[in-house]
Amino acid sequence: MSSTPPPKKRKVLQTFRVEYTQEWPCMLKSRIGPNHAFCTVCSADISIGHSGRFDITSHIASAKHKKRGECWKQMSISSMFVAKGASAEDGHTNKVTYAEALMVDFIAQHNPSLSLANSVPELIKSMCPDSSIAKDLKCARSKSTAMTKELSKVVKESLVDRMKKGPFTISTDGSNDMEKSKLFPIVVRTEVADKTLAPNASKKASKILETLRSRSTRLYIMFLSYTIKLFDSFLTVNQSDSPKAHKMQNSCRKLIRDILVRFVVPAAFGGGKSIEDVNYKSKYNLKHDKDLIIGEMSRVFIENKESNGLNEEKVKDFYKHVKLYFTTCTDYMIKNLPISDPFLKHLAVADPDMIPHSSSDRVRYFAQKFPVLTSETSLDTLLEEFSSLQCAHLPHTCEGKSADQFFLELWNLKTEDGGRPYKNIALFMLGLLTIPHSSAHCECVFSAVRKIKTDMRSSMGTATLEALLVLKHRQTDVISLKESALIDRLKKAYTLSLA
Repeated sequence: MSSTPPPKKRKVLQTFRVEYTQEWPCMLKSRIGPNHAFCTVCSADISIGHSGRFDITSHIASAKHKKRGECWKQMSISSMFVAKGASAEDGHTNKVTYAEALMVDFIAQHNPSLSLANSVPELIKSMCPDSSIAKDLKCARSKSTAMTKELSKVVKESLVDRMKKGPFTISTDGSNDMEKSKLFPIVVRTEVADKTLAPNASKKASKILETLRSRSTRLYIMFLSYTIKLFDSFLTVNQSDSPKAHKMQNSCRKLIRDILVRFVVPAAFGGGKSIEDVNYKSKYNLKHDKDLIIGEMSRVFIENKESNGLNEEKVKDFYKHVKLYFTTCTDYMIKNLPISDPFLKHLAVADPDMIPHSSSDRVRYFAQKFPVLTSETSLDTLLEEFSSLQCAHLPHTCEGKSADQFFLELWNLKTEDGGRPYKNIALFMLGLLTIPHSSAHCECVFSAVRKIKTDMRSSMGTATLEALLVLKHRQTDVISLKESALIDRLKKAYTLSLA
């Protein structure tokens, strides 16, 4: 009969507990792992996996810790980051912190690696050897990361305050990268204008005509160059920073109608037909080739077809493709654009030009759909102000303004006795205007994600990435030397990040 030794007991390591910090304030959670503790006095990680509490008491009783403790009593926390001899109340210390915050904000706005902070302070010291502020700059990568996260908290606090005070919308979208995990940034729109969403620069291909030798290809390019302007203006308007959701449906219908009139005979629109009722696929409703709207350059090019190397067969083939192009575009737009969406139809009530022609049912529709818009007033009051607004003769200051500016002016409008006759309906409309009209703001955030988190910085933590994005897309300047509370928070950011 064989005997087997008893199985060995599984060794269980001690882990760090919050109670340790409460009992010994100098002991914090270590970044190495749960089986270690970080001593702020010695600036060292100690292993507590074997005995836990006993390991901490042994370290505190050691000669090294006691020696460092004597030095610790003579040194304040702030002296670790500012010039020696400077007090916490000294204005010089605040100026140094302010300069460090500006450097951190610069890094967030222009997307270089955070490791750049390891070199910039030394560069500034070399460039400005006579500056006492430059001399005391001490803001490497770890401290820059901590200050970035603290500044992002300030921006988010401001955003939360605006969300508590008024309506807002939230949208998100998944990243299109090929990694196993996806990011889902949350974009919030409030009554405060966002950053410009449309790109401010683009590169155009040059000398492309030199590579296109075919005469018929040149004809197609002239036609597309003329026709595509319709879509360019539509997309530019709907990617605007100012609110456009209230004009979305009318813009879509106008675009489709502008396409139809280029290849459909006027008789097909008889009787005031809507665009959905126009039979643009019938060959009897299509214009003759010479009546198609193809642009003046294309028409002249065809008139001189002999000198331009075009034969009759190529011209007929061109007209055939033009009609097919217009028909395909119309099919796609009618199928995909929200030309009959009831939500957008009612949202036209937020268009200042449409108020005299809008029904109060549209106001009632959104009041029932979004009760938060009427939380501070009654529906009766709202409808009374709306009816009064429809018949009002407004001052010239409200004319020629965007929708959000119009309703802000309307909210500020006062009567002789100091009352605001349109206060509630103005706030109601401003709430509706926070509804996004495109995904351009999401795309803008994702472009920033890709730019900030490049292949060289693929290991960047999500918390750091979030802080950089929040700081980059902030609404106002949060960094101010006059904000003493903010300066104090930034001073403590690095120390608190070690906890």
